[in-house]
Amino acid sequence: MPVDEPWAHSPTTASQGRPDSLIDHLQAVRDRAQLLAPCPTLGEVCGLLGLWHDLGKYADEFQRYIRQASADSDEDDAEPTTGARRVDHSTVGAALAESRNATQAEAILGRLMAYCIAGHHCGLADWSDGSDSGSSLRVRLKKEKAEFASARRLAPTELSTRSLPDLPAALSPKKWWKEASESGKEAQSTAAFSYAMACRMLFSVLVDADRLETERFRDPEQAGVRAGPVPTLADLAGALRMHMDGLPRSRESERVNAVRDRVLEKCRASAAGAPGIYSLTVPTGGGKTLSSLAFALEHGATHGLRRVIYAAPFTSIIEQNAQRIRGALASAGGPGCVLEHHSALDPSKETERSRLVTENWDAPVIVTTNVQLFESLMAASPSACRKLHNIARSVIILDEAQALPASLLRPCLAAVRCLVHDHGCTVVLCTATQPAVTHRERFPIGLRGVTEIMGDAAPGVFRALERVRVAPPVDMSDEATAAAICAEPRALCIVNTRGHAAALYALVKANDEEAIHLSASMCAAHRSDKIQEIERRLRAGETCRVVSTQVVEAGVDVDFPVVFRAMAGLDSIAQAAGRCNREGRLPGLGRVVVFRGDGKWRPPHSIMLAADDAAQVLPDHLDNPLGPDAITRYFEKSYDRERSRAGGAAWDRPGVMDRFRLVSPQSTLEAQFRTASREFRMIEDHQEPIIVPYGTMGGVLLSRVQRALERRDRNAFRQFQRLTVSVPSRVRDAMERGGAVTVVDGSFWVLTNKAAYDDEVGVKAEVVGIPPESLLL
Repeated sequence: MPVDEPWAHSPTTASQGRPDSLIDHLQAVRDRAQLLAPCPTLGEVCGLLGLWHDLGKYADEFQRYIRQASADSDEDDAEPTTGARRVDHSTVGAALAESRNATQAEAILGRLMAYCIAGHHCGLADWSDGSDSGSSLRVRLKKEKAEFASARRLAPTELSTRSLPDLPAALSPKKWWKEASESGKEAQSTAAFSYAMACRMLFSVLVDADRLETERFRDPEQAGVRAGPVPTLADLAGALRMHMDGLPRSRESERVNAVRDRVLEKCRASAAGAPGIYSLTVPTGGGKTLSSLAFALEHGATHGLRRVIYAAPFTSIIEQNAQRIRGALASAGGPGCVLEHHSALDPSKETERSRLVTENWDAPVIVTTNVQLFESLMAASPSACRKLHNIARSVIILDEAQALPASLLRPCLAAVRCLVHDHGCTVVLCTATQPAVTHRERFPIGLRGVTEIMGDAAPGVFRALERVRVAPPVDMSDEATAAAICAEPRALCIVNTRGHAAALYALVKANDEEAIHLSASMCAAHRSDKIQEIERRLRAGETCRVVSTQVVEAGVDVDFPVVFRAMAGLDSIAQAAGRCNREGRLPGLGRVVVFRGDGKWRPPHSIMLAADDAAQVLPDHLDNPLGPDAITRYFEKSYDRERSRAGGAAWDRPGVMDRFRLVSPQSTLEAQFRTASREFRMIEDHQEPIIVPYGTMGGVLLSRVQRALERRDRNAFRQFQRLTVSVPSRVRDAMERGGAVTVVDGSFWVLTNKAAYDDEVGVKAEVVGIPPESLLL
């Protein structure tokens, strides 16, 4: 390399003292970005993003800085500084793209590219932040700095004078407005939201291409780990068929197995259908997980889609179903076959490759949470958006789709529509209690063109899987409830708050020393151990009495003859019923007892509202309270309540959709990306994590955390996630004041009072004077 040739990155040990040529880097990112484009028609746009993203590095100021940087430094992980002033190398290419605005097509495309290039290190910006602070894209594009002129002067002419490509059909304003017109008054915000989603997809390509090429230069050994062979969707579909054919069949569960066979058959038959939006409405225990996976793999293989993404609302579902999916696909081989991406992942299940692939979801099967999926789709940061281009052209299974929060339904459903209509995805709404999210007069944001996989067979499947009798709600004190539980050799009781679970458990334990408690007051590792013990006792036919919160309602496949459920929403009651006579082995029906407590334990406001909706629906459906008609009416009532409560902000209480608009006369996008990302939060309760001394950690937990921080030990951090309990902010603050919690490095809260964590119930906040009713979910 000539001595005066501009650098993109300083020399490293891996490069044997050779710097990364800037022109080589730009061209490599261009080539990589073209390959990563979510659809072929966007390849040229993605390539130009790669060529222009680092034009600012041609500036004399940047080149002086980078030549002074130490070997193996991380100078390109953020905009570098000289003294106290930033050397801004990302605005140059962004301003160049924005300046190409002679036509509407150029103005639209140039603005999208400007967002991407300006944000490839610091994230997608707000168009305006209400001030002239300089962080908004509008202000950045108007500013002029000495290094900008230097970069423009020194950049190769063949780069800086390139024209924008023709506007791809995928970004045509006519396409957006035609599709958006179906939504009537929603047309403007729907079109703007679609442009914003397209911008995030382009941004994702640029970020991933830049990171991968930088990694290839700095750490070629790590880059090689990513390149391991992975099976195709067709390979995985074949492996799943072999697995399903070889499953043992219990004669006791013959009726249930026949229904599961019918569900699987329907899923396979529907896989040849055109890409779009599907629903799979099957009662709990009907085999939805593997049947929906069979549909997804065969549908993806048939239509050339790239991966399957399975998303569920709770980590309890994720942990169990990921294990089931991995086992079902094991014969296809390949360590990168199934990637788990969620906070409760056991570090022992991670490999070096899976840790890397978590960054960009480059695996054939992804198992994740709704929070991870939807908050990534609404994100602004490079790390969160990096994976988005790999979501395009995928089959997405939304398990327990009814758990999407009503207050965010509008942006969630808009995202589903974008993924299907604009980015080549198929989405499966998979649930035992299908929410009424289809379009109708009183629900104008609903999805259109949803195909039910079960078709006319759905009602028959519900009838065939009627394994329980749900009695009308009754009033019961805690003492009466505990006595009723103790009268059964095997019983599960589910309540709405952690405090109630702990108190009721104490009453049951007074008569049964072997009773089990399960709640979110226990860390994930603790809950997993308890669930294994529950499963063991049930298999052995031993006495098993369990008091739990909602953590047991989804994804924990236990089977009790009797289930007690504190009054809640009809969807929660249905989930509880799915833990009763699940395999249909009882000679008759299982019993689900719904009860209203004595008023001492007040549930969260959202559960109270859901219980009120259920109380209004149940009297009209006593003959079949969990049937499709009752569930549909329940969700209609729930969504109607949200509309009445929120008025103009119905189904989008934070106003996320209003953060995007198209401005005349050229329909250019003005997006508040950072604000929208900050406001879109699927978990509203302000919970704070504390690390607890469960298991072998005991008295060494604090020193382990301190040592992990000193060493920046990623594996240890992942282990601590398994030892984390979330509590309300006020509870954590009170525990800190009471000396039960020690703060490490200002960012980790460690429970050091061992008396405040119990082997049976987990966190005992009352040890430091906090009433148990302070702990809700």
